[in-house]
Amino acid sequence: MLRIEAYIRPASLLVFHAALVEAGAAGITVWQTKGIGTEYRETSERRVFRGAEVRDQYIDRIRIDTVVEESAKDAILAAFRAVAEGGDRGTVQVFVTPVLESIRIPSE
Repeated sequence: MLRIEAYIRPASLLVFHAALVEAGAAGITVWQTKGIGTEYRETSERRVFRGAEVRDQYIDRIRIDTVVEESAKDAILAAFRAVAEGGDRGTVQVFVTPVLESIRIPSE
């Protein structure tokens, strides 16, 4: 099993959600996050606050997690690519990690 974790722009959530469900993701977890990365230095907004120029400390992002069988990995990654195609830098960043064990408590 693999855990696929993706960071996307908040405005794209519904499109990515539909693409993941269509690609076969049985379940997803969505998190609201904030962060700093390469895009921050290029696009963070500067504004004036009490006479001083400031920039937002973090950029808003949505984190989507799903756990899938290894056979579904290519379909899920293709769904991310299809939605992000032609988008700007920072549209999506995906991490794939192995899941060694999954346990439901209490077990069924």
